[in-house]
Amino acid sequence: MTFFNRLLATLLMACLLGGCSTTTVYIVRHGEKVSDTDSTDLSPAGKQRALALADTLARRGIDSVFSTLYRRTRQTAQPLADRLGLPVVPYQKTAAVVSRVGEMRNKTALVVGHSNTILDIAKGLGTNPTK
Repeated sequence: MTFFNRLLATLLMACLLGGCSTTTVYIVRHGEKVSDTDSTDLSPAGKQRALALADTLARRGIDSVFSTLYRRTRQTAQPLADRLGLPVVPYQKTAAVVSRVGEMRNKTALVVGHSNTILDIAKGLGTNPTK
């Protein structure tokens, strides 16, 4: 048996035993904000970026939309959620959204976070992101 055939057989066995599934997760930082306060809204440019995000992801099969409780993250996620008729599911801790998304199978999700959380979310989901 050639290396390729062994590899193919191994992958097929792994899929049969483990259940092949692919989950796609889009992890984004919120759009530009008006100020540095915790309760700030998106700036006009941030609102435009949120609309552009909705345009970009509208046909990507998004099943779930997650956002922190901050206004700026919800405002970034909301245009896509509205367009798709989905709720924006809030999360407070990075570990919570990592756990929830990590349990998804054959789904596509948007996770909106902050500059200090998006890399940790990606790492928690098993990727090896670089800055």
